[in-house]
Amino acid sequence: MRGFKFYPPRWASVGLVALALASCTTVPAPTPPLVNYQPLTWAEALNQVPTLANQWAATWPAWAASCIAMQKRPVAQPLLTDQPVFGTFGVWQQHCQALAAQAHDPAAQWAYVQTHFAPVAVKPTTGQGFFTGYYEPFLRGQFQPSATFATPLYRRPADHLTIDLKQFLPPDHPAADKQLVGRVQGQKVVPYYTRAEIVGFGEAANPARNAALNPLAADVLLWVDDPIAVFFLQIQGSGRVELPGGEVKHIVYAHTNGHPYVAIGRTLVAEQALAPGGVSMPAIADWLKANPAQQARVMNTNPSYVFFDLKDDGPFGAQGVVLTPERSLAVDRRYVPYGVPVVVQTTLSANTPPTPYQQLMVAQDTGGAIRGPARGDIFFGTGPAAERLAGAQQSVGELWALVPRAGPATTAPTSVVPMRAGPTP
Repeated sequence: MRGFKFYPPRWASVGLVALALASCTTVPAPTPPLVNYQPLTWAEALNQVPTLANQWAATWPAWAASCIAMQKRPVAQPLLTDQPVFGTFGVWQQHCQALAAQAHDPAAQWAYVQTHFAPVAVKPTTGQGFFTGYYEPFLRGQFQPSATFATPLYRRPADHLTIDLKQFLPPDHPAADKQLVGRVQGQKVVPYYTRAEIVGFGEAANPARNAALNPLAADVLLWVDDPIAVFFLQIQGSGRVELPGGEVKHIVYAHTNGHPYVAIGRTLVAEQALAPGGVSMPAIADWLKANPAQQARVMNTNPSYVFFDLKDDGPFGAQGVVLTPERSLAVDRRYVPYGVPVVVQTTLSANTPPTPYQQLMVAQDTGGAIRGPARGDIFFGTGPAAERLAGAQQSVGELWALVPRAGPATTAPTSVVPMRAGPTP
């Protein structure tokens, strides 16, 4: 969920993007690209990003939310089994508790971070880091269909099945960690309906038609007034909806139909509807609005479909915590685990010319195309400004992680670089 990255929706946000398969065919897991973790001194880090200290107070609440999630994990479990640089959950739990005890004193917290953590550059062995953005779309909806509110959003359907292959395969099988998505047809499990099929059901259930033609009629969550907005909601993976009377609810990811994501931007380029260099979320939306007769056909070239729930809180990332605008980052969790503070150095593509962007954030989410050691997706929040920033964001840059130093957690910091007076960026 944008300038347009064409990646699978934020249904990655519950860790299933790599697991949901389009059929019962199993495939080996892709080999992760190589990565180097290069230690930095705090002097080097602060020389490159001098605003870090003043960003701490704005970042700690997001990290505190991650700390709560990390407290639930086994103390001996490593954050990444093949990357000991990140330590165990037990180590992080100690540090989280020590920082929480000093929550009234941001300067003391920052001193503690410099004492007990060290910056590490996450370096791909080839290429550069790359940063995109996502946001929380805003829709209008109601619980009953009408001529205006005629596009359904579906909850996870009652006939929707997931099959964990680890129950059927040896632990060392390359597909053992995969999950199949399907439904029962007769005595067989078959792939779940495609987007085209699901959208067709919704059209059949239009008030002007026969609702009985929709096998998912009982699974309609609500009805909205814009099919294009629904499509982009599924790319972002979460959003907000305003209901009659002004009540606002969060729309959160529930599951996917299991079919692979296909970027419709590539479809429009292949059909010469858009130039290769002119592909962005606003450009795609404008084309769809200008070509209503082609909307469904083009959107249905992407067979992936996302199901949702309604919540009072949100949006939630893959770690299970509420995301914080410009403090939450989606990462490839093979290289940067959830809950780890990170430093993003890139530029904001929406500005002309692009302006430097150096931000202390927390790894709290993932995405289907967030693949690679220094790959990040910045959560910009909700509203037109967030949409503008996310829609344009495509830039190279660097990614650092803050990792625990060796030794036990304490509450007595040593020599540190103090926070400076001045506004928080």
